This record gives sequence, structure tokens and C-alpha cells, in this order.
Amino acid sequence: KMNALLEYCKELKETCPQAFTNTDYEKHTIETNQITLLTSQTEPVNKKPNLWYMLHQLMLQGEQVVIQTPYIICGKDMYKDLEELCATTDTELIINAVENGANPWGCTDYLNQKKKIRKTGIKIYEFLGGQSGHTKTILVDDRLSIVGSFNLDMRSVYLDTEMMLAVDCRQLNGALRDDAERDKEMSRHVYPDGTYEDGAAYQPRELSFGKKVYYGILRVVTILIRHLL
Repeated sequence: KMNALLEYCKELKETCPQAFTNTDYEKHTIETNQITLLTSQTEPVNKKPNLWYMLHQLMLQGEQVVIQTPYIICGKDMYKDLEELCATTDTELIINAVENGANPWGCTDYLNQKKKIRKTGIKIYEFLGGQSGHTKTILVDDRLSIVGSFNLDMRSVYLDTEMMLAVDCRQLNGALRDDAERDKEMSRHVYPDGTYEDGAAYQPRELSFGKKVYYGILRVVTILIRHLL
């Protein structure tokens, strides 16, 4: 086994020599003031919404918040928390447009719940880029960046084990905000009153007839099994 491992290492050095060169990590990293690990319970059980509570409290400390998540599926208490957040904070949400989404359940629930989401007061950006977005970040003002595995859905809040890093660093926050601004330009802006505005780089895309029928059926199914999403 050792000989096989050494032989593999030799082949790897030939095919991927850059993996064996010395790296100046200080050149490729940035200094932070603090990094904090936030996590939910690791046991495979229904969980208390501890991680969501921590994220919500951190967002409440800011004046301006940008949430980026592939999709949004909220329960009753999550809607209340978003309403509380939007009452005191300018909050934006960047999600995949239905035409761009890779999760059919997230897409159809969004179609069913869009009015409820808007009523929280959150400003929605329906991203329609070249590929479905998978970014999961929360940006609080110009210093705090929270990144990790948490989706803004009930599974991440109550079931799945998720981890997020809360990073106090203006430079990282600025870089992530630049990315968010680029995605917003490729999005349709949905205001809380239901009006729309296209971003500067937004290019509309029609759903195929087959996908419209598929989503139409799933919208009904989603209502029946929403507690499982």
C-alpha cells in the first residue's frame, strides 16, 4: 500500500506540479479582526432554531443587510423574524429567479409564497445569470460577512446541521458586496408593493411550455407537503 501511495504521489507531481510548490499564504489571504464559527446542533434530530436565532440577532445589529441564498422557504416564525428585521433594517434578498433555479421545490414554493415574502418588507432580487446561483452569505453593514452552508429555508433552520463563519473584515465584506451588486444588476427587482424593475444587465428568459406545466403541477403538490421541504 505504501508503494502504491508513493507511486501515486510521483504521478501527481508530474500531472499537477503546482500543488507541490511553496505558497505565500499571506499574499493570498487578508487580515480579519475576528472569525466566529456559528453552528446548529450536530445530532440527527429535529433541532431548535439556534443558528437562525444567532443569525437573526446579528442582522438586527445592522442598518443594512444583504441576504443571498439559492431559494427561500419560510415557516410562520421565520416570516415574523423577517418582518421584525425589515422594520428596523434596510434588508435585501438575492435569490434565483424561477427561470434560473435548480431546486424545483424552492421555485414552486416561491411562486406560492411570493406575496407573503414581499409583505415582510424585504426587497427581493430575482437573479437570472448564466447559471443557477448557489451563494449563501449574509452581509451586515460594511464589516460583518457571514458565509457557510445555511439556506434560508426550514430544513436549514429546524433539521439539517449547518455551519456559518461570521467574519469581521471590511475588505472581505467589500469584495462580497461587489459580487452581490453584480448579481443584482442581473436580477429583476421585486418591491414590497409588488412592482418590478429590471436590473441594468437583466435579460428576461421565458420558461418552456413543459416547465410551466411541470411547475404548475408542483405548485399544488408543494402545498400538500410543504412541511417536509
